[in-house]
Amino acid sequence: MEKLLYEITITLPIFETMLLLENIYEVDYKFIKPEIKYKFTTIGIIPPPNKQELTVVIPKSNTDKNSIYVNEKLKDWYDLNCNNETHYTKNLTGDIKVIKFNQKGDIYSTDVYLQSYPIIFEENDDIIKMVFSVGCVYFG
Repeated sequence: MEKLLYEITITLPIFETMLLLENIYEVDYKFIKPEIKYKFTTIGIIPPPNKQELTVVIPKSNTDKNSIYVNEKLKDWYDLNCNNETHYTKNLTGDIKVIKFNQKGDIYSTDVYLQSYPIIFEENDDIIKMVFSVGCVYFG
């Protein structure tokens, strides 16, 4: 199995801008997939929207101006959504488009996550880990 490379475009709701993230370390989409057993087969059904999460691990650079700008905008988006004092969250949703490439550079698939907003923002010296709540997904 080939290792996939990712490129992510995020449309931010407040800043009226699009962010392009390159060299992404990891993209993980987890959701609860309810199943119905019928006779000899198992049928998967669409999960409820509030159970879907998209985790993105982004490389952090303190020397690259573009990386600093992207990190600041993502942090600002998270701060606007989550007030740490009152734990009140506003759902300022944006759209996330994840393009997966194979090693040759060909597009493997394109997934669009609509009505997304950040719920977790973890930052250390070399990476930023963000978890988004996802409302609707189109797999391509």
